Amino acid sequence: MVLDRHPKHDQQIERAQWRDEVAASIAQSCERQGLPKPKLIDVDKTSWHRGVPRSRPGPSGMPWLPGKEGTAPRQQMHVLIQFPCEVQGPLPLGAGRFRGYGLCKPLGNRV
Repeated sequence: MVLDRHPKHDQQIERAQWRDEVAASIAQSCERQGLPKPKLIDVDKTSWHRGVPRSRPGPSGMPWLPGKEGTAPRQQMHVLIQFPCEVQGPLPLGAGRFRGYGLCKPLGNRV
């Protein structure tokens, strides 16, 4: 998923604040699509699905979604979202949803 906006907190220095800010941005993306507010959001550079490239540029990663000319690319990451109820998917979320980024699909077996 590519975030809709750049986080203001530094990921290395203000880790907890950065995670809270990123989770709020992802929750807002969900609500903007008409989905319920997630009850759990986790992010990582490695996907929870097997065989998916990492969310970092390089030989084993996803290419960065290019930004507008002269701007830094937006942060991208793999996202684990748990909703309080069942939702219909797959779900395209985030800034790159119309360009192949941000496709969310169910993880594992349904409980």
